Amino acid sequence: MPAPLPPRLTWNLRLVLLLDEASRALGELAGLLRRLPNPYLFIRPFIRKEAGLSSWIEGTQADLLDV
Repeated sequence: MPAPLPPRLTWNLRLVLLLDEASRALGELAGLLRRLPNPYLFIRPFIRKEAGLSSWIEGTQADLLDV
């Protein structure tokens, strides 16, 4: 049986401001990536790390060289 879901969020000014700050930071990152000649070089390490973590969660025996 899965763990219970977290409680409902209580929307307040602090949460809205944090979400706004996160959204702005993601927009800034997207703008910076558009200026790179090859943004894939920046993104590739994160893709590999996510693949390794997914393999670990699934119980697959793989290291970063295999991914």
